[in-house]
Amino acid sequence: MRVLTWRTPQTVAVAVPAASFPVSVYPYSDRAANGVSEPGCPAPTGLSPSKDTLTRDAAARQIDALSESKYSALSVTDTTMWPNVILHQVGAVGTVSPSRLIVQREAASDVSVTKKCGSFITSATWVVEACPALKGTTGTSSCTRDPALVGYFYFVKRSGHWLITFVYG
Repeated sequence: MRVLTWRTPQTVAVAVPAASFPVSVYPYSDRAANGVSEPGCPAPTGLSPSKDTLTRDAAARQIDALSESKYSALSVTDTTMWPNVILHQVGAVGTVSPSRLIVQREAASDVSVTKKCGSFITSATWVVEACPALKGTTGTSSCTRDPALVGYFYFVKRSGHWLITFVYG
């Protein structure tokens, strides 16, 4: 059993089976545990600017898992997200249609939250915009029409696994 603890803003402990949550995929940053690192900044361990493209289908499956059990949500998120998962601060968004997702490298997007994490993390991060299903819109047209309703999900690929590192919107 692995036990990870964060001390800020309140103490949060997460116990997960070591075999299901290996350190190579889910590294624990002492800086994050002590509240030193920036929120949403994943540990650089095992990351590399991915040559693989995050597909809409893969992103939708990961986002959908946030609405399932805590175990499922932990399995698709980086450890930087775990305190939010445990404290129920990650909204259950329900089923997401891949056709309503815009997927691009964060470095190429207009919406960057990892610049504070350094250029290496930014180059390894993908941003997914989840466009709302609104009357009179199809596909991603609602992202342009109503940008305040867009959900943003940040992903990295570590040791062959896509993980959500940050959510807002």
